[in-house]
Amino acid sequence: MIIPPEIMITKQLHPEDTKILDDLECSEKIIFRQKTSFNNEVKVVENQLGRFLKFEHNYQGGKINHPLYKGNIPYVNYFFLASAMKNDIKNVLILGMGIGYFVSQLKSILPEVKKIDVVEINPELVEIAEKYFDFEKADIEVKIQDARVFVRNSSEKYDLIILDVFSESGMAYRFMTQEFLKEINNILTPDGIFVSNVFGLADIDSENNIIFKSLLKTYSSVFNDNLIFPTNYGNYEFYKLLIGLQHDLSDLTNIILFSCKEEIDIKTSKVLEIMDKLNINIDKYVQDFYLGGLNLENIEILLDEDENHPEFFNQFLKKYVNKFNEIFDNI
Repeated sequence: MIIPPEIMITKQLHPEDTKILDDLECSEKIIFRQKTSFNNEVKVVENQLGRFLKFEHNYQGGKINHPLYKGNIPYVNYFFLASAMKNDIKNVLILGMGIGYFVSQLKSILPEVKKIDVVEINPELVEIAEKYFDFEKADIEVKIQDARVFVRNSSEKYDLIILDVFSESGMAYRFMTQEFLKEINNILTPDGIFVSNVFGLADIDSENNIIFKSLLKTYSSVFNDNLIFPTNYGNYEFYKLLIGLQHDLSDLTNIILFSCKEEIDIKTSKVLEIMDKLNINIDKYVQDFYLGGLNLENIEILLDEDENHPEFFNQFLKKYVNKFNEIFDNI
């Protein structure tokens, strides 16, 4: 089952901003298009912001080349904070490769890394990343496999694991469950960091943020420390500064979670090093750290067994999500 993030939206974009986004999409030049073995369409497009990878109509990654900013789609920059949370990262596992640009940048800020494994289920994406986004496989092992199968069967231990496995429809429920997180925990070193790109509402404590709260309670049942970073600055940088939206954004956002068996500490000196090496305002991303407390007492933990019981979702989502039944019928 795929959970589409859009079911969380309760505040839509202003029509003027919607038109700006529509005009941007209409201006795109398609430089590559292919139907993949997974029966979805992958495109590489260019517009005034840069070059992007799209699944169907959804952006999955890109390299921005703008006078005010050059680099990843900004939510990816939060991943780099892991290097400010743990010293001596030697072994890295990345689940979902996107365009591969992040991998190259990670190598530049973690010179001590000995091993980077990338797991990607779609073999066509590796070729696209190499041809259109300058991805280099040198010293990187790319494994064409389902990410959960790989994690379950791996005998390696990793200091840093990054999960970014969105499809064009959303996030697969099987990457959100307690069982999956326990599998991740099994291949994480004792002080290793697990970084996850998930989704929720920018108003973290909103009663409508039930999916994220369930995710957080599930993560908290496995990991002792979980740091929450709603990508507020990244949204500002991308949508306001670069695209030029004029009104309030929708209330849906990427949320980056940093999870560990031990307590996590962010080292200021390391943040400054990242800024110097990547030329990005990483200190602005640090400021999105959510310091509030959340009451998760009546929130459900996500379990594998519930994936095949849609009524479970009706029970704990229906009262929070607008038009849930209508959308759920199409999942």
